[in-house]
Amino acid sequence: SPYLHAGQNILAARVLHFHTAEPYRMDSVGISSVYRAAYGGFFLQGEWTGEGECVDTNGQWLVLRGEGIRFHATRGTELFGQTEDVEGGLLPHGWTDQTYDDSRWIPAVPFYPGLSPDRKMCTDFSCWNLTPRPIPPLYETRRGLACGKVALGIHTGSVKPKVVSAALCGLANDAELPPDSEWTIDLDAGELTTGYIRLSVSGGKGSEIRLTYAEAYGQGEEGQAWVKKGIRDDPAEGGIFGLNDRYRPGGADETYQPFWFRTFRFVRVHIKVGAEPLVVRPLTYIETGYPLEVRSRFESADPRHAELWDISVRTVQRCLHETFIDCPYYEQLQYTMDTRLEALFAACMTGDTRPMLKAIHDYHCSWHPSGLVQSRTPTVVPQIIPGFALHWIFMLYDHWSLTGDREVPRRYRSAVDSVLDWFDRRLTPDGLVGGFYYWPYFDWVKGWDAGMPPGSPDKPATVFSQLYASALKTAAELAEPAGYAHRAGEYRERAAEVNAAVRRYCWDGKSGLFRDSPGLPATSVHPQVWAILSGAASEELRSDLALACLEDKLLSQMNWAMQFYLFRALKKAGLYHRAYELFDQWIGLADLHVTTWPEDPIHGRSDCHGWGSVPIYEFVAETLGVQPAKPGFEAVRIAPQPGPLAWANGTVATRRGDVRVSWEIEDGACKVHASGPPDTRMIVVLPGGRTVEGVGEITAA
Repeated sequence: SPYLHAGQNILAARVLHFHTAEPYRMDSVGISSVYRAAYGGFFLQGEWTGEGECVDTNGQWLVLRGEGIRFHATRGTELFGQTEDVEGGLLPHGWTDQTYDDSRWIPAVPFYPGLSPDRKMCTDFSCWNLTPRPIPPLYETRRGLACGKVALGIHTGSVKPKVVSAALCGLANDAELPPDSEWTIDLDAGELTTGYIRLSVSGGKGSEIRLTYAEAYGQGEEGQAWVKKGIRDDPAEGGIFGLNDRYRPGGADETYQPFWFRTFRFVRVHIKVGAEPLVVRPLTYIETGYPLEVRSRFESADPRHAELWDISVRTVQRCLHETFIDCPYYEQLQYTMDTRLEALFAACMTGDTRPMLKAIHDYHCSWHPSGLVQSRTPTVVPQIIPGFALHWIFMLYDHWSLTGDREVPRRYRSAVDSVLDWFDRRLTPDGLVGGFYYWPYFDWVKGWDAGMPPGSPDKPATVFSQLYASALKTAAELAEPAGYAHRAGEYRERAAEVNAAVRRYCWDGKSGLFRDSPGLPATSVHPQVWAILSGAASEELRSDLALACLEDKLLSQMNWAMQFYLFRALKKAGLYHRAYELFDQWIGLADLHVTTWPEDPIHGRSDCHGWGSVPIYEFVAETLGVQPAKPGFEAVRIAPQPGPLAWANGTVATRRGDVRVSWEIEDGACKVHASGPPDTRMIVVLPGGRTVEGVGEITAA
């Protein structure tokens, strides 16, 4: 193990058990994405090849019941869980050091024997059974914070606020704060990040330190996480509001680190010194997340694209830990629609599909008796959004396309059928997907109640029929690798029947658009986009619908995440050159000094939502044009979409190796040079449609 060294080593673990609650009450029993049992414990299986005691958990371990920490919730982050209220004098400081005195600790009490590998009859279905880890451990990197734009003090004596700020940033010596003084110091991580804060102080018994974590400056209220935001790094926009940890020193040399990672771009340190002076040392943090190795890169003639690329990459990095998460600050939950996009973007950046495969299996484990996979997992707060289950099928296809691994669609084919059959049972006599009793969320759109398209939940919403038809066609593509080749025709016939019903009952000949629901007018771009993608729209109609999505300003627009599908529709309609106009939205966000992409333009809640990293896919798969010509990139298709650009170049990570592409427009013609792994068939499709093939390296014009 890289964590062990010659000589004596200390193995130490901090264990937190959230109690169970049925039904789960938000803000009362901890982080909702963490499964828990009625009993808590510590279970370690360590392979040991040296001499001496086994390192498995047993009665030789010592334990000390924790004291001094109480959890509290912040309004708006109930699904995330709690932050901490800490009495520093009750903590066992230095407990991981070899010199620590553990004479007060007592032997641990084994209460579950585990399963021996040679058991002949295994009837125990324990929640403590260990399995091999399918993804690598999260990385940990020690980092510091920079001085922020706010440094204030009251009754500070000869100590200046800027001196305290410098001490907290490690730019000056430790600062001793006089008794009865009060300080407010803002620190800046430079970008939104995730990590374990480490506060180090000495003395100051009777003082209180409050650490408030914020994504941006904004207008809000104490005790509430949601804020109204503008220029993210401008204190003139408001204050620092949100999650906070409170620490009261016990008077010794003390270091405090919360149990769970925190998400922040800014940290406000509010210190109220008691009757004794308090010494503060640099405030640092241990950055953490999934170890994404970003191999892809991109640049183009538009200099703003580099900024969009960097922000998109960082957003995905912050939204991937043990699972994909919708947002690291608020919910920290793995939602299916979000995850389909995040997993695809992560694979485009790195060629690493292990997190995607883990997510696929996570959802399979959430398979509900209704027949659907749940909309978020893992969680102790089950939720079903029917449309999200169809995005799980799209994710399965992404994995097949990127890896060529037949075992994955084969393993999950029963769940695919189960999901599709649930929708089949919801078909009305007219052949449309009818209303349903679960939350019919589709997109965050201004004017849509709780993200529900017009007509839902009681009447058929056109987009659900179109989404179902698209999933049936995707399942048909998966049928052969899944060993279900005979089912492909059935899936396509079912999709054709649904599309025919959509054309019959949802088409509005007067407006030339698809209605939101039978009997309702056409008011949104969503049915137009999904009509193109599902095949409900004829080839002749695609361009008219796509142009309406771009030019009809009376139509309700898609959120940034759903616009991934607008890009796909423009491509299918032969209008991808118009897609470059959509990047103006992301450029507008960058002008607000965001360092990660916000959730949506409606609520303004999260400043980091992985589903907004759409530019990653567009730049590598469309601008550079790199996509698998055969599953697993056994052959590579390179079909650049120049649009208004004069040139672009970059590297695209694949499971077989990196593909490098550069192209430029000369005298109206596109010249492409590409190279990839040896012995890999390369197929270049020039903008005019001419195809040139080669092996390993190719130039085409």
